[in-house]
Amino acid sequence: MPFRFLAGATLLGLLLALTVLTGSAVPPTNPDAQPAKDNPDANSAAKRAVVAGGLKATVWAAEPLLANPVAFCFDGQGRAFVAETTRFEHGVPDTRGHMYWLDEDIGSRSVEDRLKMYEKHKFGAKDKNYEDFDDQVRMVWDSTGSKVADKSTVFAKGFN
Repeated sequence: MPFRFLAGATLLGLLLALTVLTGSAVPPTNPDAQPAKDNPDANSAAKRAVVAGGLKATVWAAEPLLANPVAFCFDGQGRAFVAETTRFEHGVPDTRGHMYWLDEDIGSRSVEDRLKMYEKHKFGAKDKNYEDFDDQVRMVWDSTGSKVADKSTVFAKGFN
């Protein structure tokens, strides 16, 4: 079934990012260890979210069901497919410390463009471990109908 974006995807993305920023940066080890509704860091982040009048921010998914999300989408059954990265400081540069790269970074349209940018700024010579760490896609879902995710599994892995 093709993926589709839900109207609330932007708010969910904010909450996913906030839960990761307030939690640890390690892959989930026990998907059933702590439901999102019981994650104090995630709930604290949701309380700090500023939303339009009449709306309420709640947590749908949090660690340990997922970690380090960089993108996500939903399928027709309400399952989230979350791209997770494990490569912070390992083969993918954090350009926030190089704001003068911003236009080139945004303008990169291919792997070749990005590699040229890294070489221009002498990043490529410093860090050759692009393939040492993998990213993965995790499937996260609500198995009980409680409107809170309670299950996750690795859907695809080995992206380096």
